Amino acid sequence: MNAAKIQHNFYLNFRSIAIQNFIYPDRGENIKMQNIFGELNFHSLKSNPDFKEDSVREVIILPILKALGYREINIVRSKTLQHPFLKIGSKKRPVNLIPDYVLKLENKFAWVLDAKSPNQNIKSGEHIEQVYSYAIHPEIRTNYFALCNGVEFSLFKTTETDIPILFFAIDELEFYWEKLNQYLSPNSFQSGKNFSYENTTATVKPQGNFNYNTRPLLADIPVTKRAARRHFGVHGYFTKQAWNVVAEYIKNFSQPGDLIIDPFGGSGVTAIEALMNNRKAISIDINPMAVFIVNSLIAPVDFNELSAAFERVKKEYQKQEPTTETEIKKALTKYPYPQGLKLPKGSDVETVEQLFSNKHLAQLGLLKSIIQKEKDKNIKDSLMLMFSGLITRLNLTYHTSNRLVRPGGNCSLFVYYRYRIAPKPLDLDIIKYF
Repeated sequence: MNAAKIQHNFYLNFRSIAIQNFIYPDRGENIKMQNIFGELNFHSLKSNPDFKEDSVREVIILPILKALGYREINIVRSKTLQHPFLKIGSKKRPVNLIPDYVLKLENKFAWVLDAKSPNQNIKSGEHIEQVYSYAIHPEIRTNYFALCNGVEFSLFKTTETDIPILFFAIDELEFYWEKLNQYLSPNSFQSGKNFSYENTTATVKPQGNFNYNTRPLLADIPVTKRAARRHFGVHGYFTKQAWNVVAEYIKNFSQPGDLIIDPFGGSGVTAIEALMNNRKAISIDINPMAVFIVNSLIAPVDFNELSAAFERVKKEYQKQEPTTETEIKKALTKYPYPQGLKLPKGSDVETVEQLFSNKHLAQLGLLKSIIQKEKDKNIKDSLMLMFSGLITRLNLTYHTSNRLVRPGGNCSLFVYYRYRIAPKPLDLDIIKYF
């Protein structure tokens, strides 16, 4: 099937399943992206290696500031701030802080905005701390600060820096415009000559210019399968759709807050891209493996707790790892593994366990038994997803491949669509690939 037919199928699918009853509470006024950015092609922009921080400033940020109502007199670029607290040894050393933009109204600063490259995280991490330091500087003292990487926009309050109070993809700006306007337009900061920093709540308004039945078919979208590790590289599965194409069609044929349903969900590309783009999702599949993969991918976990659980599992496994013939034989009697399950015709062997060496079966059995001891279900599911992905590598069908950078091979099932024993199966280090 060619790219045009694939995209047309997505069009028919998403147009029919977008449900208008699930409406996002913050609809913007009828502002058009063309009014702000002209005919800017966001698809080509995202894949352009030359689109960097300076381009973000001129191509994305300035048009937004102008649309919000700021004039050149209000926009202070690259203001130099001296760090008031830094001391090196016994000597004070001048260290300059330079925010990209400080927005000024009536001789007072209203908010700070910093540009980042498209590949930079602007929702959490060190960049947030950097721009926060600008906002609380004695010369600035603003209640709001924002970051834009050309693809996304995040807004924070200086009193609430853990999560943004507003976060959206730039190509969906029109859906968030009213909220952005209420937070950051010049009028939002002024009451007479005094600043007002009260929280604003957007009024619910119908989005009159969004018609689900007349949304246009998108132009060809370059496929970037492995640019996001939330699908590819996590777990093998058949017929995975290109996540970025799915994401663009979700955004084109639905609005933030809508419900997206995929009745043949597979590995969950549709559902997860819907969640990643501020929609709700229902994913249905008859295959229990597909349901397990999706549930594990979306299970909410604390990353520190997950990391600690991994270290516990790793440490216990390394203490007991069966490597000698005697240890392997003992482990095979202690830890259960699938036995006697018949494989389809055309397989190189008859039953499941023959796809693995005794060493594979012993080590995988031990590792699974350790994971099962974890008490937190979501942590356990995340670790079992990692374990399941490991099984596609730690078996006798694993072939070397010059195409894949990591881990340097592929399971025959996803290459030849049958269980084919490799001429020279790779003997991988289980913990390394886990």
